Amino acid sequence: MEVDFLELNDKIKALRARKGLTQKALSELTGISIRTIINYETYGKVPKNRKALEALAKALDVDVSYLAQDKKDCALSTDDRISEETKTSLLLYDATSFISNTNISDKRKEQFVLSINEAYWKFLSKQRKGK
Repeated sequence: MEVDFLELNDKIKALRARKGLTQKALSELTGISIRTIINYETYGKVPKNRKALEALAKALDVDVSYLAQDKKDCALSTDDRISEETKTSLLLYDATSFISNTNISDKRKEQFVLSINEAYWKFLSKQRKGK
């Protein structure tokens, strides 16, 4: 299972924003009331039935298992299966949230950025050796 730092409410918000949808538009696409969408995003409520989870996943273009990952009280809980583009978007969202967090020291943020940079160059080095 891949490491995932987003809670369900943040996943819904980020994916909805990425698609340029309002909460009302997501409500209309899914058939889920706007009040329920707000409860998911703002108050951390989770779908209790698979039909709602499937409707959200379809509207947000992700596998249903991604939304329910690590949520024991959701209708489904399995591995993450989303597109590379969505993974990249969510990773950038996580990184931006981490870096903009005022409770994290500048030194820790710098270590984070350096670690990402180091991982990238190691990956490129391995790729070049493999060719």
